[in-house]
Amino acid sequence: MTKQQTIKEIKLLLDREDYEEAITFLENSIEEAPDELTYYWYLGLAYLIQENEEEAQNIWLSVFLEGSLEEIEQWTIELIKFLETKVEENLSEKKLGNAKIIYETIFVINPDYANSKLLNSLVESLSYFALELISENEREEAIKVYINILNLDSNYEKAWYSLSLCYYCLEQYDKAEESILRLEGP
Repeated sequence: MTKQQTIKEIKLLLDREDYEEAITFLENSIEEAPDELTYYWYLGLAYLIQENEEEAQNIWLSVFLEGSLEEIEQWTIELIKFLETKVEENLSEKKLGNAKIIYETIFVINPDYANSKLLNSLVESLSYFALELISENEREEAIKVYINILNLDSNYEKAWYSLSLCYYCLEQYDKAEESILRLEGP
């Protein structure tokens, strides 16, 4: 099987959310081609999407431990680009939870990471999702989404306003006031 065929199969398994099969397939692929870093990136991603961040990081770290300082720097850049692509793909597929987890993992890899375009895309997608929840009268779920948005970008004013409004509609007036006051600052 060529590298392209292997990656196509990996993507298919991940799209079907057949993570255990994807992990087994990737482990076999790594055994056959241990120098192919893309397989490690995907294997870590499969664990990450299953919310096993520790295993994902262990896989990626195992790659970094094998390289020189220059290689590690290059591989880190490659991994971050790979993860950025996966955030974008998950956003386009409306898999917002996956996109958020992957985005947050980039910061674990590089605490100085900054990509305002990607952040804005993620925040906007989450905002639309929260609005859908509100339209379905699921304000408590919308509150959770707005809190996630604010964890990503604490300066996102629309989320503070919307959060306050959700609390107000649920008659949680103290929380509504607290949210509005956060906008005004000290």
